[in-house]
Amino acid sequence: MLQDVFTENVDFTALEETTTQFLTKSDLRFLIELGSLFLLLIFISLFIKNDFIRKLRPLFLLSTLAYFGFYKGGCPCMIMSMENTLLLFLGKSIAWITIIWFLSLIPLTYFFGKIWCGWLCHLGALQEFLFAGSRFRILTSLKAQTILRRIRLAVLILFFVQTAITMSYLWGHYDPFKSIYNLRTHNIAGFSLVIILLISSLLIYRPFCRAICPVGLVLGWVTLIPGARKLTKSETCVNCKICSNLCKTNAIVYEESEVSLNIQDCIMCGECFGSCKKQSLCIDNRR
Repeated sequence: MLQDVFTENVDFTALEETTTQFLTKSDLRFLIELGSLFLLLIFISLFIKNDFIRKLRPLFLLSTLAYFGFYKGGCPCMIMSMENTLLLFLGKSIAWITIIWFLSLIPLTYFFGKIWCGWLCHLGALQEFLFAGSRFRILTSLKAQTILRRIRLAVLILFFVQTAITMSYLWGHYDPFKSIYNLRTHNIAGFSLVIILLISSLLIYRPFCRAICPVGLVLGWVTLIPGARKLTKSETCVNCKICSNLCKTNAIVYEESEVSLNIQDCIMCGECFGSCKKQSLCIDNRR
């Protein structure tokens, strides 16, 4: 656990001793892990149009799934960090290190795109590797995307209300990802959520990400801020719908003979870049 930030009689001649007053060894290791992830995020963003780098995306996802998922037990995660950030704003005493994950993702998403969701998130990785092929073509329409986004908004509002009322970290008690990664659950509700997550992930591409995840919704809003780094298409697009057929999150939708982009739903996986023969898809980061 985090230690007290200030202690008496600190010896400032020893840098290591001073540092340990603010950070435990586990805290420092956590910061190094996050820093490494964020540097990797920046690297991916800069080279996402490289064919070789894009082929490594499953390896990146597998690595975070193995380390932050099964090795670290899926906790802490960015959803916990988001809830702790809310608790801090509500006046509860929260250790600063627990909010870094979520708060860091906001500027990183603005300047480098929604790379986290598509390449490094251990929650998204689990769903992606479970996916066995879409069985619900109805979810590919523009209307379906709007409905899924509204469901996420409703979940986010409930998430805020619950946190404000209980002033506690309730997500951790029922987190299905944590139960899967630790191979155990402590309540019926948590077990039910595990079953729902596993079955839905087999049939639907990233169901939790698209219908529930509050962090993904907030990061989607960040991509709408003017100047944010995001996917865009140029005037050379001939609406051939090849990219739309490839997009598993349905961020690229083909309706009424026209291709449209739903930037909020794009996870910057990059799979669409290689499909466009006109090279009409590019990264827009005008600031």
